[in-house]
Amino acid sequence: MCRGGRIFAPTKTWRKWHRKINTTQKRYAVASALAASAVPALVMARGHKVDDVPEIPLVLDTSVESTKKTTAAKDILATVG
Repeated sequence: MCRGGRIFAPTKTWRKWHRKINTTQKRYAVASALAASAVPALVMARGHKVDDVPEIPLVLDTSVESTKKTTAAKDILATVG
């Protein structure tokens, strides 16, 4: 049933939905996040289970990308750790 009238709390056009960030700050943030992913203590603090992983970050060969099935990808990740 549709009735006439306005919607409650419509999206405002003047609201800042996206904040503009300087390009250098954005690049610095990406580099910092990538560097932080190499520290096992920080990765475990985020809640990831990395006890069985041989090394952090885990780098695999590009041939892994050619797997077509999810089960094959899960098997590869299970053998690696």
